[in-house]
Amino acid sequence: MTTTKTNRLHLYTSPADPDIDGQAVRKAAGYVAEMIRDFGPDTLVGTILTQTLRELRSLEPGSSPAMIIGPIRVAA
Repeated sequence: MTTTKTNRLHLYTSPADPDIDGQAVRKAAGYVAEMIRDFGPDTLVGTILTQTLRELRSLEPGSSPAMIIGPIRVAA
């Protein structure tokens, strides 16, 4: 993991993790998407779940590299 300190923010770039099972990630993303539909995307829970869904999708094999800024993963 690479750490860069910029304006009091720690930026982390995470290399692709070969141990992540793509099928499990897609299955979990499906469950989270279903919960977003149940709670509604405009609710607080829906907003948190949407971020979780983005995190899961960034872990899928073949997704673009991502940077994590604090608790948020940002596509690079």
